[in-house]
Amino acid sequence: MRLLLSLAPLLAFYLLEERVGLRAAVVASLVLAAVEVAWTRWAEGRWSRLTVASAGLVAVLGGLSLATDDARMVLLTPALGDLVFAGALAVGQLSGRGLLALALREQEPELDLHPLQERFVGGIAWRLAANLTVHAGLVVWAAGQPRETWLTVTGPVAFAMMGLQVAAEVAWGRLVVLPQVEADEARAWEAAASPPPEESP
Repeated sequence: MRLLLSLAPLLAFYLLEERVGLRAAVVASLVLAAVEVAWTRWAEGRWSRLTVASAGLVAVLGGLSLATDDARMVLLTPALGDLVFAGALAVGQLSGRGLLALALREQEPELDLHPLQERFVGGIAWRLAANLTVHAGLVVWAAGQPRETWLTVTGPVAFAMMGLQVAAEVAWGRLVVLPQVEADEARAWEAAASPPPEESP
């Protein structure tokens, strides 16, 4: 639901720009962005920084579209969002405060990740940042192509890229990382349970 709402301003712009003109399409996308922010505030009882930032990007690029009379500015909104998120993931990893690990601990304060799981989550962050950067490049390219190409890249292609990564991460985590963690914990338990060797007189 959140993803559909975040796409609504851009879909409105896409559908309206060629029919009613640039100005009306920008106004419609701004109204829908404001509705998204208000609905999220009402539904969750708090301001969502991600939603507000997304609406801010729509507003800034919509203004640039009007100023330059170039509709492609608004179409770049997904690319900028991808790059901002990818940059935040990369900075978090380089600073030792990975965003994904922090998000996991916010959801589960008692969560105790094994070092192998810590490295796996860090790897997910880097791969997600790369995925988002590649998609941002595709969006920039598609903004100069026929609108159907842009809609395909921001819709089905984006879902496919994210879905493939999620499927691959889940499979690798269950088939490779989890058995290694369980084996490591079993060895640690056996070492703790076994009696210490007797000292020779």
